[in-house]
Amino acid sequence: MRKWILLGALFLGFYANACMHALQNRIFSLGWCNKGWIVLETHLERNFMKSDTAPGSKVKTGWRGIAYYKIYKDASHTVSSTLLDSVKLFDNENYVVEVQKLVAKALVKAKLQKSFIEVAPQSIYYCDYTCNCSKVQLTFDTIQNQVWLQYPQGKKQEVTVLHKNASILNQLFEDYFLFNNSGQILTTSLMQSLNVSSVRKFKAGTKELTIVHLGSGERMPISETEYEQGKEYPGSEPFNNLHNSVYREPLLHHGRGFDFMITE
Repeated sequence: MRKWILLGALFLGFYANACMHALQNRIFSLGWCNKGWIVLETHLERNFMKSDTAPGSKVKTGWRGIAYYKIYKDASHTVSSTLLDSVKLFDNENYVVEVQKLVAKALVKAKLQKSFIEVAPQSIYYCDYTCNCSKVQLTFDTIQNQVWLQYPQGKKQEVTVLHKNASILNQLFEDYFLFNNSGQILTTSLMQSLNVSSVRKFKAGTKELTIVHLGSGERMPISETEYEQGKEYPGSEPFNNLHNSVYREPLLHHGRGFDFMITE
């Protein structure tokens, strides 16, 4: 009997951990210098945390991972990448505060660049994981194996990081990736799972930057009245300076997401 109790406890622990598992790789823009856009890039994993075992107690989740200080020449070309910090497990409720600390640490390094111009956040908008958002749309070319982000006015930019092993994806969707004989990634199976979660706009001097969060996962509505699929809305949180540009990205069940930059 004790054996079965132990096995049951291990199974429940594994199940709880698996249910809470999620991955998000994100970009928090710091500003611009003559080398390109300076960002804090976080690669974080969400998992189950130990919580109160009393009946009715809330299950806690937490995040941990790695933070990088990076300079991007454009959306997919990295000028430099430095490990900023190893992020120890922290409570999901403390997400904004913990990432703000990382932003502050990265900003100290950014200000060492003589040509550095701090970013000015302009707007944030949520698309609720849809393909056809009023701010930006996802289009797919399954013949050429390409994914594009398209503005309503017609401008398009290819999501080139899907074809790069060493990119912000960093094996984020490894079970979706297929490879040809030359080792190139074939993204067809990943294409159909992607949707747009949020769109953020920034300025640094005359330079403009848009960051789009793309991701996939499972929708688990509590009820029809509590979750309306595809409901777009502008961000209600303050988004008027670098400190206030940190927020917790919406996440689907078993979600996996990444930020993609559109440089202008």
